[in-house]
Amino acid sequence: MFIKGEESQAQVYLDKAFNFADNHQDLLAELWFYRLAHCPDYRQQAIEQLDALLEMGVKSIGWDFSANIERAKEQGFEPIELLQQYADKISQ
Repeated sequence: MFIKGEESQAQVYLDKAFNFADNHQDLLAELWFYRLAHCPDYRQQAIEQLDALLEMGVKSIGWDFSANIERAKEQGFEPIELLQQYADKISQ
């Protein structure tokens, strides 16, 4: 929904997903990436959470974040390379 520009509805679903993620570390990595890319108020927290998950070896192999990176770029996210770096670390 973020990539369609439906930010408010996407935020509702993202919050719900966090409530049900429990200890699904791969899902948490994806959710924190979405917060990093699309929710400026969560940027620092998302970076901290992603760093912690990646340090534990959490991955979501093969997950495609490219549309989210493109949307974040359209919204003025900088530096966009930061998103690509996290996407690569999570999905490879």
